[in-house]
Amino acid sequence: MLKTISVALAATAALGALAVAARHQPDVTAPFRQDAPPVPLGKMAPDFSVKTLDGKTVKLSSMRGKPVFLDFWATWCGPCRMALPHTQELAVKNKSKISVLAISDEDVPTIKGFMKENKYSFPSYRDADHSAATKYKVAGIPCSVVIDKNGKLVSYIVGYDPDGVKAALAKVGIN
Repeated sequence: MLKTISVALAATAALGALAVAARHQPDVTAPFRQDAPPVPLGKMAPDFSVKTLDGKTVKLSSMRGKPVFLDFWATWCGPCRMALPHTQELAVKNKSKISVLAISDEDVPTIKGFMKENKYSFPSYRDADHSAATKYKVAGIPCSVVIDKNGKLVSYIVGYDPDGVKAALAKVGIN
């Protein structure tokens, strides 16, 4: 009888521990903010060059004069897939107010196929050598970066956080 009670108590404790652990599993849709931005907020954002899907080089510093939204993403990334409709809406509704750079390290056919399949028209760029991602300390995606019209870093968000991105965009006058 004592052995049966001990086994029952052990099983109950194990189930309780599993229930607690299940409640504390990471939520991949929650913002992951443990990574520090590449420079302190308010400082000049690091410059970089990426290529358009047609192979033309674009330099971040050439976009000064209006705010910039960087979206580091990949086609295989579930949270990125959740964020990209917001990137599309931002690019379409605010084309004259903000420069959008959606940056992936994948090959051109993969990016183009994904863009066509999802009817996305936002500007997409390749970072084949990871130089932009390295300068921005991208350790997880999606990684959303807002830069003001003078080239200063306003926000750095790792993970799917549409409310955080919306608040960051409001800081540069995009509603």
